Amino acid sequence: MAAAMPEIVWYEHATGAIPVLEHSISAPFESHFTRGVKVSPDGLCVLSNSDDNILRLFDVEPGVQSATLSMHEGGTVYDFQWYPYMNSEDPATCVFITTSHAHPVHLWDAYTGALRASYRAYDHLDELTSAYSVTDLLAMQNANLWCLPENYQMKYYYYHIMSWPQLLYVAEDHHGKIVGYVLAKMEEDASVPHGHITSLAVLRTHRKCGIATKLMKAAQRAMVENFKAEYVSLHVRETNAAAFHLYRKTLEYQVYDIEKGYYADGEDAYDMRLPFTEKCNTAMSSNVAKWNAYLIEQGK
Repeated sequence: MAAAMPEIVWYEHATGAIPVLEHSISAPFESHFTRGVKVSPDGLCVLSNSDDNILRLFDVEPGVQSATLSMHEGGTVYDFQWYPYMNSEDPATCVFITTSHAHPVHLWDAYTGALRASYRAYDHLDELTSAYSVTDLLAMQNANLWCLPENYQMKYYYYHIMSWPQLLYVAEDHHGKIVGYVLAKMEEDASVPHGHITSLAVLRTHRKCGIATKLMKAAQRAMVENFKAEYVSLHVRETNAAAFHLYRKTLEYQVYDIEKGYYADGEDAYDMRLPFTEKCNTAMSSNVAKWNAYLIEQGK
């Protein structure tokens, strides 16, 4: 005899309760149609996308049935997502991201409708490409997991995108798959404005193609153009010979110091830096000379 199917229990409703329509909203879409609707994480707003490439934001309040804000995109909207930790009580978190045809990824302010920031993705031909989905972040995280022992939670990627969208670059193959990325930031509260390379990864199948070099140079250029950075720093494991060669020989970074036990497993890290100004180059010269002598002694 077949086992009886377990009773379905809807925990969010009282037993026997009948679903009730709490609220309805509308907007004059004319001849266009709605392509998707997403409720904000705090449940107080509704965001819609329509065929006219306009995103409309509604407040979920009784008596309010018209759009509070309208954000116009320049092309077909592929995807849109709320910041997952959005809370209306904290305006800094009230943002959402859109991806659209032939345009950069846009970060919108859900309070004012203003465009907070844009970040661009480049393909394997070094041409601007459209991000088809916010889930590109998952592809970046996948590359990180495959390539590096230092891994990050998704909220760390969101933190970088919200704070320094100009410093995030990805590389795609001809199928649109993300095969590499560079994640960078500006060091806050620093006396000298400078950037830091948080993470660089290229899938093993696409190495030796110059992708890492292009990604790094793009991030470095953006630091100078957008934030007037005077130098950039990074950390690399002492045992990571391939990465060390890339940074030192190809990109001309210099060892500024060694940080003992920097990594979680206790391995030391080279603190490497690349000056963008003559002033920083002069200030670093003493340390660089000392560590250059050390590396020569070590045969590196």
